[in-house]
Amino acid sequence: MSKSAENQFEFVQFMDSKSSSFEIVDSCPRPSEPLCLQTKFTDALFHSIQKAYSKFTSCQHIRLVVLTDGYMDLVNPNEVEIKVPEMIKEEITCIVINHSGSQVPFRLNPLKYNFTDYHVHDNKSLASCNEVANTVMKFSSCEISSTAILSIGHLSASVSLFPSPCIRPWKHLNIRRNQESRFYVEAFGFLQVNDMGHPPIVSRYTMVHSPDTDRSGGDLLKVLLESLKGSHTAAITNIYIQSLVDGGSVTTKDRQFVTHGFISESHGNGLCLSFFGEESIAVAWLGPFDFLASSGDFEGHEVYNTEKKITPFPVGSLERPSYILPAASSTIGAEFQYSSWLNNSNGPSVDVNKIFRLCKKLPEKADYFLKELNRVMSLAEVLGWAELTQAIQTLLPTHISQDLDMEMLRKVYHAARMKVV
Repeated sequence: MSKSAENQFEFVQFMDSKSSSFEIVDSCPRPSEPLCLQTKFTDALFHSIQKAYSKFTSCQHIRLVVLTDGYMDLVNPNEVEIKVPEMIKEEITCIVINHSGSQVPFRLNPLKYNFTDYHVHDNKSLASCNEVANTVMKFSSCEISSTAILSIGHLSASVSLFPSPCIRPWKHLNIRRNQESRFYVEAFGFLQVNDMGHPPIVSRYTMVHSPDTDRSGGDLLKVLLESLKGSHTAAITNIYIQSLVDGGSVTTKDRQFVTHGFISESHGNGLCLSFFGEESIAVAWLGPFDFLASSGDFEGHEVYNTEKKITPFPVGSLERPSYILPAASSTIGAEFQYSSWLNNSNGPSVDVNKIFRLCKKLPEKADYFLKELNRVMSLAEVLGWAELTQAIQTLLPTHISQDLDMEMLRKVYHAARMKVV
């Protein structure tokens, strides 16, 4: 423990490298005040915690381990009332390991009153680093179940996240360790990957199917992966934590919102779930959102008004109109604009009519037609809208010119998920 530039006592933060840690120890100055460990210990401890906490993300966990020999000091803990911020006291696991087996020193009492997750281990036999590490992990069961429920429209699947996110349920829910909890990931919209600037990502997790609890969900993940790859989109999500009820199902009771995020294609032909920071209310990389929510939260509100520039998915300029409905005054052609199916009941019909319009302009508009056809088919598959995909497959041959060459027909049939006869 040494003094910082702000004339405050703080603890040294060690690195993974042994040589770097040795250099840190060698460079530590000798204590300038002989009584600093007696009178300044708790102050220095809390100051160091707050400094370290600023470097951690929402899905990481700080474990504070205090090793003591049970020294009986005469410091009165009531002379100065010390409190840590509320945002920190539930984020940190505090573990006091008492090597003497006697009473914990009075100067450590503030730890008990300031940390929700507080443990004391009295054992004289702790002689090796491995025993200390095992004791620390014993009292650090912070991870919720790595299994999560993925919901897309009327479809759902049980998935596992790797590595397992570290979010304590007692921070978000009124439950304790004897009640299991899990994540609930709700996909409510799709955005073009190219239109996403610099999302405020704090952590990423690989998402795989959990066959032990849900055998049929694997098909949903396969369809989602192919849809994201084919349409070059990402699924925007709300991420909740909630109690697990009997049968592996989920309930909206006690559900607590954690953060936003998105699902995207990852390297290696897999799915990746990205978490935003818990304090990320505004989504600067898409525009000045009033709030980001599922379509049901917009019921009863004015969703679109081009004159007032009201939209749940605002666009910064007319040069990149990606998420809004075509405006009458827009100088950009309507065929170059997307509509959101979840927030506009006319979205599917607008996109389907656009496809049949573009059929008449083949092969000149081939690239744009194939892109739009693949996007609509992918969204319909992800939403489980089998009737729409079948209708498009039935009507599409009647709108295609018979003069198209076989290579062009093959591409059209492939994008429409149809077999070439």
